Amino acid sequence: MCFQLIRKKIINFTAVPLLLLVSGCAVVDIDKTTYLKKDNLVIEQSLIDEIIIGMTTEQWLKNYIGKPDFVQKHNASVVYQYRFRQLQHNKVRVLLAYRQQNINEDDYILNVELSQGVVRNFWRSHTLVEDISKPKGYEY
Repeated sequence: MCFQLIRKKIINFTAVPLLLLVSGCAVVDIDKTTYLKKDNLVIEQSLIDEIIIGMTTEQWLKNYIGKPDFVQKHNASVVYQYRFRQLQHNKVRVLLAYRQQNINEDDYILNVELSQGVVRNFWRSHTLVEDISKPKGYEY
């Protein structure tokens, strides 16, 4: 009888954590990272998010994003265009059961309007064009 009681406690002691582990088959990791690639330069999307209208300078752009692919004077300002290949890496892992990852690629054109060496506006487009006409009311 004592043996059965000990056996029952051992089973309960190991069964409860095991059931919690198995029933708690929840998502362990979801990761969505976006990178921009240009020649040998790879930057995270978060760097683009650091551009602040009225504060970010032309020198900052050159230091962190590099030389623009195209420059055009537009009224009293200058518009820089940077061509990137956007790589979006998605990864999902579920505890001991499932793992999936994929990479989506897309063209990414960053347009930055500068006036007196400071960013006045910036937006994203999908084509690099010689005649830059900003969409009305569209800001990145």
